[in-house]
Amino acid sequence: MRFSEHRGEVVVVAFWSSRCNPCRDTLKELSALQTQWSTAGLTVLGVNVDDDMAAARQFAQTQPVSFPMLLDPTKSVARAWRVEALPYIVAADRDGRVRLIRADDQSRAAKAKDFSSRLRRLLDE
Repeated sequence: MRFSEHRGEVVVVAFWSSRCNPCRDTLKELSALQTQWSTAGLTVLGVNVDDDMAAARQFAQTQPVSFPMLLDPTKSVARAWRVEALPYIVAADRDGRVRLIRADDQSRAAKAKDFSSRLRRLLDE
């Protein structure tokens, strides 16, 4: 899958791991946003960075998400996006420019609300 295939859409790329407990909540939040805003042009893509692809597939199958869950076994995509902590979320505007980055920490709830608001503004542009 290529990022350029989604030009004209607001694209959110969420990096996650099966060992990341906060990733579960983040994937659930993003799935709700995908469902709510897909008709406004939102596309969400999940990218797994596990070393154990079997664990990644098992985890992905248990997550009720409304977007594709992709595997990055060599972590080349994660390196290209400079992922340092998980979950790590990047949002690009309709022209493919990165406009938002959310690296989760202890203030997850506040960041989720702010990210959602900023994402909505991107969709309205």
